[in-house]
Amino acid sequence: MPKQERSEAVFAEHLYLVRNAGVKVAAVQTETGVRSDCCLEDSRNFKVSQNKIFDGMHDILLGIGPMTLKLIIHHFVFEERLFSVHYLNGRIFAYSYGRLERKNKPPNLNHNNIRNVKDHSLSQKAMQMWCFLRVFPFLVSEKLPKGHSHMQLLLLLLQIMEIVFAPKVTKSLLPLLAELIKDFLQLFKTLFPNANYINKFHHLTHYTECVLWSGSLRLLWCMGYEKKHSHIKRRGQVVNNFKNCPKTLVRVFQCQQSAMWGFGDVKLHSVVPQGGRIVRVEGTLSHQHLKDLNYLDGDLVFKTKSARVNVVLHANGLYVCLDARKEEDVNLPIFGKIHEIIIGKKSEVFLRTFICETTRFDPNLNAHCIELNSEENVDFRSTTRLADYTTMSTWTEPNSEELLISLLHVLI
Repeated sequence: MPKQERSEAVFAEHLYLVRNAGVKVAAVQTETGVRSDCCLEDSRNFKVSQNKIFDGMHDILLGIGPMTLKLIIHHFVFEERLFSVHYLNGRIFAYSYGRLERKNKPPNLNHNNIRNVKDHSLSQKAMQMWCFLRVFPFLVSEKLPKGHSHMQLLLLLLQIMEIVFAPKVTKSLLPLLAELIKDFLQLFKTLFPNANYINKFHHLTHYTECVLWSGSLRLLWCMGYEKKHSHIKRRGQVVNNFKNCPKTLVRVFQCQQSAMWGFGDVKLHSVVPQGGRIVRVEGTLSHQHLKDLNYLDGDLVFKTKSARVNVVLHANGLYVCLDARKEEDVNLPIFGKIHEIIIGKKSEVFLRTFICETTRFDPNLNAHCIELNSEENVDFRSTTRLADYTTMSTWTEPNSEELLISLLHVLI
């Protein structure tokens, strides 16, 4: 049966073939990809053939990512013998992930699990897998030659992830995304011709169309729901209710949600400082910048070393993107190292940062190299005026002091 785009008419035709296949139903199901009718077809506002929503977390972080990385590690360990699983576990254990990624540190790998390539899982959570995929080039860079074809496969996947996981995506990025996906699938088939594609690889081929239809997939993924689910699972392990555990957990979390709403802390703009004190403007390092914003020397502000702004942690020593510089020929973003955090009137958060120089982009690590040349080159701005809302930590290569920033997503 020739491959064709699934439309409502094609779905109805395939469904008819399945219903009338008789003893050959299994073969027809395999050929058409349709097993049976869906109850959601009875809805006036939803048709299976028109569903263009995919979950990047499950498709990439819990599907394509673990499978690809496991095959790459298996190749390096058992075929080229560039390093051992023991060496990689040592690098995972000793690497400095920074304050933000410390909690997402991947667990040690099992030697037998890496040997068994028929099992595509690495037994890691989604956030651990996201961290592991990005940090893997840093962990093994001293053992691999530059431009290794198997590492290029991983770098292609990282570039795809940067677009798919971006909170905002422009139409101009979609042709690039389509080419990256095409190159990734072709290289994967070349390097691992005997590997069986999982269905999530097919999902990947529709991602460009999905983004064009529904916008950023970051806004549609299941990460937030899985995070809430993880709290429920942890509570279920200690609740000691062996008769009706779901009922107990539902009541506990209903009370928790009611307390949260009843407390009145339901705001679109949430600022939660972690320690700190009230000081006069004249007692801050940013006093001149605050005076330029019509603050007086005697006005009171709150000075802190760390604060969560809309859940995102801002802390001294972390980095923020000051300017994406997408319209310039240089095309290298400008980063700043947070040095002071001030919470002013109406809970507006200001950051005093040391401006870093972005020297180059390292394609072998998919990261930007930065230097902090002088602490006299200072920037002061509100968090609402940052080029990107996320904060970042720096990573380094083995036996190198060069600071590098690996982005979670493309900067728009």
